Amino acid sequence: MSQKRRNNPHRHRAPALALAAACGLAAAPAAAEDTGWILSLGLQTSVAPSFPGSRNSDPTLMPTFDIRRADEPATFGAPDDDLSITLLTLGGISVGPLAAIRASRPNWVLPGLPGYSSTLEVGGFAEFWPLDKAIRARAELRHGVNGGDGFTGTLGLDWVTASGPFTFGIGPRLQFADATSMQTAFGVSAFTSAMNPALQPYTPGGGASSAGLAGSVAYDTGHDWTTTFFAGYDRLVGAAAASPITKRLDGANQFTIGIGLERQIALP
Repeated sequence: MSQKRRNNPHRHRAPALALAAACGLAAAPAAAEDTGWILSLGLQTSVAPSFPGSRNSDPTLMPTFDIRRADEPATFGAPDDDLSITLLTLGGISVGPLAAIRASRPNWVLPGLPGYSSTLEVGGFAEFWPLDKAIRARAELRHGVNGGDGFTGTLGLDWVTASGPFTFGIGPRLQFADATSMQTAFGVSAFTSAMNPALQPYTPGGGASSAGLAGSVAYDTGHDWTTTFFAGYDRLVGAAAASPITKRLDGANQFTIGIGLERQIALP
């Protein structure tokens, strides 16, 4: 079993319930053991768009959490992976549940435009390495738990390579959403248009919402600490790019940059 973590530009990592208790553990060196567990705890900070379609960015600070068996080799996890747990690996394909938190949008970022609250999203993922330790393919599908929330998803491909204490990862990303989620983020109701004639009524359909690139460089200090630098670029496409909200906010280009620090702890 392994657990991975994520910081998406428009979704924030859901803190693990066990994190607070785990932080109270004595930090023993994460030496190679045949039994027990390896727990990784850390913090990740980034600057990312305030919400999809926003030109403005906000800083975030989130905890990171990962756990694996001591006899299980560490695997690559991109900084933008959702928090997930591998429950089953069959034929080289790993699957399991995931969770994330969708960021909110405040009211009246444009006159008359209503906001929406942050929400927990749950779903599942599938991951496959077509070229062992070099190429990773990953698909995520999630659904908000609030009434009226829809489906969103991510398709990603990463080229991964290691050189000494450094691990590099880079690859394309494709975000997609159903009509319900697109309406929440990019739709304009007739009422909103009446309050702000500059926003024409708009009902987007489902489909691809953005395409981009994500990359990271992780440095293992050799003393149970790992520092990760990461960056990403997403370009809104399709109905998301055509939205009057995106056009008025001039937010089609979405940039993310951040750094994370993790400590590995050996558990019995």
